[in-house]
Amino acid sequence: MNTRARCLATRCALALLLPCCGLLAADPWDQLASAARQSDPAQARKTLDALLTEQPTFYPGHFNLGTLLLDSDPASAATHLELASASPQPELAADALHNLALVRWKQGRLEEAVVIAARAAKLHVDDAASQQLLSELRRLLIVRVDQARRTAEEEARKLHLVVRTLPDAHARESYDQRLAAAGGTPPYRFSLGAAPAVPAAPTGATAPPAGAPKPPALPPGLELAGDGRLHGTPGEAGSFAIAIALQDGAGASVTGEVRLRILPVPAITTSRLSEAVRGSPYRAQISSEGLGDARWSADGLPPGLALVPADGAHAVLVGTATTAGAFTIHLTVADGQRTAHRDLELPVTDLFAPAQAVLPPATVWAAYEQATTVLGPPQTYRWTHGPQHGLTITPEGVVRGTPDQAGEMALTATITAEDGRHREVGLTLPVNPPPVIDEPSPITLTRGQAITRPLKASGGTPPLHWSVADGLLPVGLRLDDDGTLRGASNQTTAQAEVTIALVDRWKAATQQKVTITITDADPGTDNAHKDQKDQHPDDQGQQDKQDKQDKQDKQDKQD
Repeated sequence: MNTRARCLATRCALALLLPCCGLLAADPWDQLASAARQSDPAQARKTLDALLTEQPTFYPGHFNLGTLLLDSDPASAATHLELASASPQPELAADALHNLALVRWKQGRLEEAVVIAARAAKLHVDDAASQQLLSELRRLLIVRVDQARRTAEEEARKLHLVVRTLPDAHARESYDQRLAAAGGTPPYRFSLGAAPAVPAAPTGATAPPAGAPKPPALPPGLELAGDGRLHGTPGEAGSFAIAIALQDGAGASVTGEVRLRILPVPAITTSRLSEAVRGSPYRAQISSEGLGDARWSADGLPPGLALVPADGAHAVLVGTATTAGAFTIHLTVADGQRTAHRDLELPVTDLFAPAQAVLPPATVWAAYEQATTVLGPPQTYRWTHGPQHGLTITPEGVVRGTPDQAGEMALTATITAEDGRHREVGLTLPVNPPPVIDEPSPITLTRGQAITRPLKASGGTPPLHWSVADGLLPVGLRLDDDGTLRGASNQTTAQAEVTIALVDRWKAATQQKVTITITDADPGTDNAHKDQKDQHPDDQGQQDKQDKQDKQDKQDKQD
């Protein structure tokens, strides 16, 4: 592209904008001329920054600074040129838009550059350079659209899997879906790929013992037929990545991967409700799993309480109980196809009770601290509790200590009210095993292939935080805090050894040394999912766009 940036340097501002000098103080123009005479760009920038600090609406200063930064700092250049384009002087505004269009092109924002160049050309109808810029940018846009179309057509003609993510399955329910292929020469034949599939996000899994057989290539209970029919009755919940080999009628073959999420058996997972106190506000969350957009209902509620849906998986029991006694609540949750039932006992007392029957989970051998409160008439309550399993409860109701065993721990304590009444109460504390990283070594990846691969772990208390403790990942890869390897590496080094660290909510930590091996793709490997980087000689300044990754925050699940 021949089009050059407009410049107001030495020949510029004084000549172009002299008619409006009388409206401005002399100092800004002196500083502008001083910056134009400076041969050091850094010093010129410093002078212009100082000028604009004193005169933030001095449009020529924004124009000169934006033009100065056009190559070295496009983002800052765009900011100043946008400000300069608001100038009441049409010629200055047009030149600012001209240069802003160049900046947007350099940033890879070609569609936006065309729109801005059109604005500049409209202000500079008789200016050949403005018309040339608009023509060149439009040509580049046409070339890019045409390249994208031809690339899409070429990829569509290649043999590839059509669907990458299958509809959800449900554990212990019949499943029947057919994989689809396109391109190549029909008919197609499907088989399992060489790499075994393992749960991408297992729940409660432990590392297999040394020498144990490799996990099955399909989720247990499912079969893959040659015509692509995936059917059977899955037996366990989880997220699975299934390696697929695809061959067409002409003998061409590719490999790919499909993902399948198996939802658990529908169930209401809350097993116990906190005791309610007559006349005191009450709130308890009830949770479910294995259902879609579910609807909740309840029978047998104490007078004054109601069940309010929170979202598809949760409902909240809220209100103020008006009658003491022992109540059995019959809960139902359904999504139109599946239903789950459960009966929960809810005692309503005339005294007082802990606000939480089940405390947030702890991790064995990790320091734990959780404050709990008392439901009841407003007054001071004191807790009495002897040490149990490494834990104590302070008089103010803070559970503190280091649990010495995993599992569901029962804690007993006595609560004494300011009016002299007292009662013995029980608390339940779930204690998770320590965190363990369940990754095989080496982890084998394909050079140049983009991945989103969750690392596997068991134990610990969410949220879990991952990091690289030692060593360097292959260039192009990163490990996010949520434990997912993302990116693509073109590094030629065959192996990289790194130490992965995992820390849970209670600072329980573990590390594992892992070798990551980068291998070349087999000829004919399905590349339909890879990023295509088509460069045109006139468009080589565009930057590749990265997909935004949404981190999923792991939250405590409380009964």
